[in-house]
Amino acid sequence: MKHHLLEKLRGFCGRFVPVEYAAYEVLCMRILFAIVVATALPGDLSYKGQPEPVGLAHFVNLTFLADSGTYSVFKVIYWIALVLFAIGIVPAISASVAALIFIAAGSLAGSQGADKHHLQIVGIVLFVFAVYYVYRAIKDRESVWARPRVETHRLAIFHAQQGIVAAYLVTGIYKLARSGLEWIADARYFPLQLAKTKWMDYYNRLEDPPGAGGEFWTDLPSAIESFLYTHPVWSSIFLTIGLILELGAFMLMAGRRWGVAYGLVLIGFHLSISRVMNLTFEYNMLLIAVMFVNLPWLVWNGVGRRGKSSAGH
Repeated sequence: MKHHLLEKLRGFCGRFVPVEYAAYEVLCMRILFAIVVATALPGDLSYKGQPEPVGLAHFVNLTFLADSGTYSVFKVIYWIALVLFAIGIVPAISASVAALIFIAAGSLAGSQGADKHHLQIVGIVLFVFAVYYVYRAIKDRESVWARPRVETHRLAIFHAQQGIVAAYLVTGIYKLARSGLEWIADARYFPLQLAKTKWMDYYNRLEDPPGAGGEFWTDLPSAIESFLYTHPVWSSIFLTIGLILELGAFMLMAGRRWGVAYGLVLIGFHLSISRVMNLTFEYNMLLIAVMFVNLPWLVWNGVGRRGKSSAGH
């Protein structure tokens, strides 16, 4: 029995290896990732200081990025670096430049006293790409100008995927470390957070909050809020499911099909949270779609199967 369980465990652990992505998949992933990341850079950084420094702001005064002319130059450099990264040219340099600019911009934006978490996952993945390509250039004793092999790009994606998984695991573990199982019990107050978010949005924009339009999709957030307010146990169930998904994010790495299936489940959960709370998890969903759901492979695989089916008839 014990031997059987050990064999099962070895088989399970054996799933967590790099997926043998084809060359076209690796290229598509880099291109789609670059497109997603290109839209993530803050459009404006008109800040006069960094009163509560975070990240690079602890070491560097980043307010020079607040100058529109200077920032425009850095945005162009950032986009050029992403183009080079997407087509696989000098990724050790292009990924490092893009990561440095993005993290610098994010550090300045995050040093204003208000937490901004929605772009952190982008910074993590960019940083992982940069570190890995630099590491491989040093390890392989190759010039950073040398064109990496497909295997290098494939392993870079494998490590970037780990960065995404780590972001989810840290979030889930932090919730438990901070309040333990009380976090689940306190989830019954979730409807109060919904109301707070709704009315904050109203006072920021002076627009009617969700539920004032008389249409199904407009009324849905308020209807769910009312249901959860009168049935708080469902708040605990709903958020516990989210916590379990975060803590189980390592299953994204359990092979190609697990990555697709678990990725779609996570995207679905993010969409439901976004609709109910009027929050955005845009980049989480996009990065999961690019790095795990892998739409080019799904399309290619679907076309190939249809072709074989037609040939069989």
